[in-house]
Amino acid sequence: MTLFGSLFGTKPTPLNPEIRKAISSSIEKDWKRFVDDQGKIKRSYINGPQKETYDAYFIRLALRILEAENATDPNALSEQGHLRLFAAYNAFQNDVYLTPTAFRTGILPRRRDDFFPQVLEAMGKDGFKKVILDHQKSHDEIRKRQNEEHVAEAPIRAEHRKSKVPFYKLPIVEQLKLMNKDDWHQLIKTLNFDNGEKAIAWLVDQPDLDMGSAVHFIMVSDLLSDLSNPPIEETKLRANTYQKNVYTAIQNIIAGYYSSHEFAAFDDPDEIRIYEKLRSDAAKQGGPRFTIPEDVLAFRGVRNPSPRYTFDGDNKVVYEYEFWKTHVLSRP
Repeated sequence: MTLFGSLFGTKPTPLNPEIRKAISSSIEKDWKRFVDDQGKIKRSYINGPQKETYDAYFIRLALRILEAENATDPNALSEQGHLRLFAAYNAFQNDVYLTPTAFRTGILPRRRDDFFPQVLEAMGKDGFKKVILDHQKSHDEIRKRQNEEHVAEAPIRAEHRKSKVPFYKLPIVEQLKLMNKDDWHQLIKTLNFDNGEKAIAWLVDQPDLDMGSAVHFIMVSDLLSDLSNPPIEETKLRANTYQKNVYTAIQNIIAGYYSSHEFAAFDDPDEIRIYEKLRSDAAKQGGPRFTIPEDVLAFRGVRNPSPRYTFDGDNKVVYEYEFWKTHVLSRP
């Protein structure tokens, strides 16, 4: 009798090779998205903004499966470990499989409806099935509650979209002058760079702008490998307002121009590593390397901002939803 026959009573039913290929390919692709450049699971899936997504539920189970076999990579798992991983991967989401080619004809199979039951069957009497099913139930309950809350909130959100800030007729810079650094931080996070030059130019020039807000701005810019300190081409900077704003923010950060540093640049600390990798890659290719101190980039913040305003997609100032719901909607 095989090892698995001893442990589980009967040897697991072999999984269809085409199904195995489809699941393995999808896990391999997604796993690269879940880990950082050091091969570690991104913290956003563990205790960050993505911790309640279906991906996070799979990751938590995957880590248990890997730990049980003292493995660091899904490819190192045993046959039963792979089946556990396949079941966990298909338990929470019901999107379709587009590969391999054999599935392109007829009805495309779905993860939860079609593949999940087949993998459970292939697992035989493995007790880990109950662990997966318990996690699935927990995920479903949370998702149901979120959907119910979303439906209940729909009329309120519709009213929010119709609301206007009292100073909406003023020019954008005059609106910004009526705000505080908590508001400015939120505006930078929601800024549409396509037509936000006036707003960002004024914001990065304010000594009361929080350092974390300025760091966020340069980190989301697409100029990380184009700008240096000092700039390579002064004429290029003068001709492009967006580049000039990024460069101004960099110089202000390095010079300690901003009077406070209370906010983290990002809610997700993994974004810091993404920035550092972009900067490192640019340096390897002979590009410029910023000299912003590491402790400034990695600062986790001493408090969360409490903004009253935010930008919509077109850089129009609107009420931040939670503030509006608490302080504006309840007004008589």
